[in-house]
Amino acid sequence: IGSKLKYCDQAIKLAGRMNIMLPSLYKLKGNCYMDIGDLVSALEWFIKAANFYKDHGNNTGLATVYMSIAEAYNMQGNHNNEKYYLRNAIKIFRQEKDSVKLAITLTNMGYANYTMGQYDSALIYYSGTADIYKDMDRKSDYAYCIGNSGLVYSKLSDFNRAEDYLLQAIEILTKLDDKRAVTEYLIEYANILQHKGEIDRAAAVANQAFVSSVKNGYKEYERDAAHELARLYQFSGRYDS
Repeated sequence: IGSKLKYCDQAIKLAGRMNIMLPSLYKLKGNCYMDIGDLVSALEWFIKAANFYKDHGNNTGLATVYMSIAEAYNMQGNHNNEKYYLRNAIKIFRQEKDSVKLAITLTNMGYANYTMGQYDSALIYYSGTADIYKDMDRKSDYAYCIGNSGLVYSKLSDFNRAEDYLLQAIEILTKLDDKRAVTEYLIEYANILQHKGEIDRAAAVANQAFVSSVKNGYKEYERDAAHELARLYQFSGRYDS
């Protein structure tokens, strides 16, 4: 990341000396700061890029930066601001008839609603975008969409439907070798199995997620999988475990 920032700064300085404005470099620098968790600096550079695109009438560029701004606010936990920028991006992508970016942004809006506990709204976004991704044969995005729908159905205690959606997503993403997403969905699947009374299967699935988290360095999911295992072992009286 340090090298990326260094070369990004050099490119910005060189562009300045040549009297060239490159907002894509501002966005790249914002991404570098976001990768290291400096969200304040990331937002500063994203907004600088957004202002350039706005001043020069580049709507697609502006909407793309809005997506990055929304992602930074998501990482801050500021979901109201996240949804504000996503709504603006959605409006632009609809005007520009950019189906791919529109679908991605709608999916992000669905996840924002899920995070805020607005489950019915989340399902509306997911159901619409799943069909778009399927028609485009975008297998990974389709899997995220139905997997996230499974997360929502689990929150609504519709465990049979949640299980069906999650298993579909896990199957697709396993073939695509998307270990991070599979790990997240396995944790929720273990929770569903516990609710259905299938404790041994739930423990096996949670352990699979835990091993994957440790192996791949997914600290957040390692925490969640360990918590799920602890609950399952307590439920079944295996207190030492």
